[in-house]
Amino acid sequence: MKHWLFVFSAGMLAACSVSNSEEISDSHMVSEEVFKTKLGNKEVYGVRLMLTTPEPIEAMEYRVQLSRNEAVWIDTVGVEIEQDDTVETEVIFSEAVAEPNDKVEIQTERLDRK
Repeated sequence: MKHWLFVFSAGMLAACSVSNSEEISDSHMVSEEVFKTKLGNKEVYGVRLMLTTPEPIEAMEYRVQLSRNEAVWIDTVGVEIEQDDTVETEVIFSEAVAEPNDKVEIQTERLDRK
């Protein structure tokens, strides 16, 4: 059974960032990055998103995909942002155990609410 941990604050114990080399095409996305963090006795990958909006109040939902070598994990994260504010949110992939020489990539996609 897959366990996903959502953390909506910047207070996580984060070490060793791995940058995503892709261009960010979402106008609300300030930055996105992969990082490693200790979870129990193992080191796992997480994805940190920094989002902003010029709109009065906006609720946003993102699909976050982490690929490590041949394995893929997918999760969603939702945030509500007030006008001209910036929010940092993290998704921890508890089963994405970090190993030496990993090839790690992320993809993020904003999900439209209709």
